[in-house]
Amino acid sequence: MLKYILLYCIDALRAERSVANVYYLLRGKKSTQTIQDSHLYNLTNFFGVYRTIKRKDFNRVVDELVKMNLIKISEQGFAHMNEYGKEYLVNQYNKFQHLYLKGMSYEKSAPQFLATLILLIQTVTNIHMKNYRFIPVIDDVAIQSNVKRFLQSKQLDMTILLKDLYDDLLQILSSRKFPEYSKDIFVDYITSANEVGLGQQQLAVKYNISKEDIHCYLMNMIHLILEEIRITAPTYKVLPYILDQKRKLPLTESAIVTYKYYSSGYTIHEIANQRNLKESTVQDHIIEIAYMGEVKWSNHMNDKEFSLIREVLEKSNTKQLKTLKDQLPDFITYFQIKLVIALWHKNC
Repeated sequence: MLKYILLYCIDALRAERSVANVYYLLRGKKSTQTIQDSHLYNLTNFFGVYRTIKRKDFNRVVDELVKMNLIKISEQGFAHMNEYGKEYLVNQYNKFQHLYLKGMSYEKSAPQFLATLILLIQTVTNIHMKNYRFIPVIDDVAIQSNVKRFLQSKQLDMTILLKDLYDDLLQILSSRKFPEYSKDIFVDYITSANEVGLGQQQLAVKYNISKEDIHCYLMNMIHLILEEIRITAPTYKVLPYILDQKRKLPLTESAIVTYKYYSSGYTIHEIANQRNLKESTVQDHIIEIAYMGEVKWSNHMNDKEFSLIREVLEKSNTKQLKTLKDQLPDFITYFQIKLVIALWHKNC
């Protein structure tokens, strides 16, 4: 896949920029020229898609293209694509036509999202199996903290979370076409309680492609996931909320003021009096805050009430409040139902 990307970029640059510019493009170099060139030559989709690639590895792939007689490098470092290269690029298009890379949009968030997703799957499957002592496959402290924060704030039943996560991934993977082996590579990369995922070098050996290709396959998959949840977030139950949740779900200005009171220990009644608002308005603010994971259901209902609502949600295929309310005792409020939905299923 990386060879295809390089050839595509070289072809687009038309020998007007050196091959080093492609390297800076893939790395997402924050320079005026690299950013402008990415727009000028319509290469924004590849900007920053391989932020960790080393120069020696990049040069090795370029040398391979030269040895394949697909390009020639001038003394000034400009890459010229010959007819063999153009023909090769056209043929490879059929193999890699289903690329979903959007580097300019996701060059920073994609690696973090992938690491968070991988660690979340490992953590949830282990907790589900009652195994609370395991070595995290991701050793990044920030990623570990993000996963821990997510799980603590949601207080989710692992069985439901696993099903929701599985449904989210299945929905995306079954809705689009991908280059050959994409899904297999992604699944093999996942670590669960029962099986350790393969590293990128191991995947390269298994599928007889380069480790750089493996990275590109994974990024292609993750960019698609990020784009899907950006466009249709309400159709997914878990994926939109496992990374940078506050930025994805900003509060209204009024809810931010309510949050300040709420986080200081004020009750709904007290906040309404302080701000001269209806209690129902304050409750709506708290639902907003709940989607950020900053609300504990135990502050607004007892175990019995929570269990009753959860049971109805598990059995029901709807999130229509009246339909849910009709299945619950009269002492359960609409606010409590909305709160559990926010904490459990988001915008299902």
